[in-house]
Amino acid sequence: FGNLTQGYATGGTQPVRTSCQKFVYSTTTRTTLPSALTSSRGYIGSIGNNTAGYVGGGTPQSSQGQKLDKMPYSNETFSSLPSLPGSRYRYGTFGNQTQGYFAGGYPSQTNKVKKVTYSNDSYASSPNLSYSATFQTGTGNATKGYVVSGEGGGTKVDRVTFSNDTTARVPSANLSAVRYSLEANNSPTKAYF
Repeated sequence: FGNLTQGYATGGTQPVRTSCQKFVYSTTTRTTLPSALTSSRGYIGSIGNNTAGYVGGGTPQSSQGQKLDKMPYSNETFSSLPSLPGSRYRYGTFGNQTQGYFAGGYPSQTNKVKKVTYSNDSYASSPNLSYSATFQTGTGNATKGYVVSGEGGGTKVDRVTFSNDTTARVPSANLSAVRYSLEANNSPTKAYF
């Protein structure tokens, strides 16, 4: 997660971690923050906007899969928010400047989509994905998000329209081959997988 001036990397497995590193784009410097996640976990997802980042879910699943931490960039300090509805890890994230989405994930959220509204840190359910999978990836722009493939998802791509929270399959965007645990990047007009 991050904004136009810096990016953050946190969590991880082998062993599970709480540390967070900051990378400043203009100086190409990396530092470890004094603040850390509120608990050790891996296979997490992250989303954010220009003012704060959110880190959710993760393993060990039994105790961490519903956790959600928030870190405002102004103070770079993590705090715990109320638990996500539904435990998940190995899932996709996407969003815009006002809201973020957690899509899919193991063990029981494989086709579920949850929305976080940044202004009040509230949760809501969005329509389910058209397929069940884990290890999805997400990307998008200011108006739409895309959830791609994943383990068990084949080559499928779903689109979430932010203005009305609708989910639809986009067969014309299907991947050319089955892939999971992939990464995505985007610009205001294109996405790359």
